[in-house]
Amino acid sequence: MIKFVKGDSDYFPADKLIAIDAGTSASCVLHFPAKDGSAADAVLTVTTTAAKQGNVAEAIIDEINFGKQHIIDVVELHEDASSAAVTGN
Repeated sequence: MIKFVKGDSDYFPADKLIAIDAGTSASCVLHFPAKDGSAADAVLTVTTTAAKQGNVAEAIIDEINFGKQHIIDVVELHEDASSAAVTGN
């Protein structure tokens, strides 16, 4: 089954996920290869409540690895995710 990660109005193949940054800011940042093939990453930023970015990242990882959803909507997936925006290509 091919899974896609949905953020904003963009869909990224889950198996192309490069990295997740769940650092100190109130967001969880997912990095994917650029859609246009350029060297810059496409960045999906999921806004969360303070100190919950790790929980959101874990929920995304669990759904990619063990879930049954074909389309993983990062905002609908976790109660602490409030919005998602894509920057880059």
